[in-house]
Amino acid sequence: MKTSEASLKQALVKEMRKQMRGVVVFRHEDRHIFGVPDISCTWGGVTSWWEVKVADPAVKITDIQVLTCQKLAKAGSACGIIIYQEMPHCSYIVDPFKIETWATTNPEDLRIFKGFPHPRLVHYIKGVHNAVGS
Repeated sequence: MKTSEASLKQALVKEMRKQMRGVVVFRHEDRHIFGVPDISCTWGGVTSWWEVKVADPAVKITDIQVLTCQKLAKAGSACGIIIYQEMPHCSYIVDPFKIETWATTNPEDLRIFKGFPHPRLVHYIKGVHNAVGS
């Protein structure tokens, strides 16, 4: 059975609220605003933005989504693309400037997690906040 992007985002946000005491997290799913990443997370004085995609088998991401993530990253916000891949069952966190080549990128240049481990993904996100906030 395929995993839906909505259920993955729901689980990720739930884990953020569990692990990140005092977090302010929003899911942005307005059909009238294009390109805004799916999730914003403010914690420890830092706001990060996360676009969530399911690779089934390819990642379907629009140019405006990539451009918005790149603009946020250039402006100083932490911004990443979380890709849940069905086969092999893995999760990736990809720099928005490397989205075009993520599937062929050196594994050392990617954050790769076996399965869909939301606690580990949120642990990584917390590390991003700690690194940017210090």
